[in-house]
Amino acid sequence: MGFGFGALVMSKFLAPLLLQLSDGNLSTTFYYVGAVMIVLIPVLASFLQLPKPDKTHEKKPERISIARHIQSKPFIVVWLIFTINIVAGMIFISFQSPLLQDILKMRMSDGTNFSDGETMASLAAAGATLIAVSSVFNGMGRFAWGSISDKIGRMYTFRILLALQAVIFGLLILVHHPVVFSVLVCIVLLCYGGGFGVLPSLTKDMYGSKLMPSLYGAFLTAWSMGGIIGPQIVAFMKDNYAEKAGLFAFVVGGGLLIVGFFTSFLYRRKDVINLEN
Repeated sequence: MGFGFGALVMSKFLAPLLLQLSDGNLSTTFYYVGAVMIVLIPVLASFLQLPKPDKTHEKKPERISIARHIQSKPFIVVWLIFTINIVAGMIFISFQSPLLQDILKMRMSDGTNFSDGETMASLAAAGATLIAVSSVFNGMGRFAWGSISDKIGRMYTFRILLALQAVIFGLLILVHHPVVFSVLVCIVLLCYGGGFGVLPSLTKDMYGSKLMPSLYGAFLTAWSMGGIIGPQIVAFMKDNYAEKAGLFAFVVGGGLLIVGFFTSFLYRRKDVINLEN
């Protein structure tokens, strides 16, 4: 939830306040953000406590080959589909505001002066509002899809996430209305958050509680990879195909989601079980 609502707090409360205090100076604003974080995070972290070890169930540590699992087919399949789910979300987390502003500019009159401060401020405010709203959906997705996966199964839920986003990316190619665009972005971010809601339970189902911490951490390297690929897709399109950057990014993202959907059918629960034997 923190990932989603953190964006809400930053975009609508903290960032505007600090920008105002620094008279719009971005460098100074980042110094202020750093100062707030360096004070706030240690204070909040001081309230965290590790649970006391249960001596009645304490056992000698066992040597477990994590590498065997990471190199296995089930791990690779889940890693790939999670990476693709991250890529889809990161396309919008990084560029939802510029993409929305591009759509809004298309609907403005030909004589609009986009260098005017008031016009740019209104566009930026619209982008910040979308970031705030979509971040709420990002947070909600972790609860909603996690609960759904408890009822229908983890991999079935991942398939729904991938298929739904593939459809939405297809619709985004045709959409030129800012409200419809914003709604679709929120659904994508709902699915993005859903991946984080499903993955911990899937990891535990696959490997058990003893291996979960190590292998869940290994799965999260997909988050890093997706965080690189997603923004680079949109950045490349905006640098090389400025007028159709959104269109091409949606085509690439939708294609990856389709690949991820079909890749999910390579997952076999029995392969994980056999690896334990």
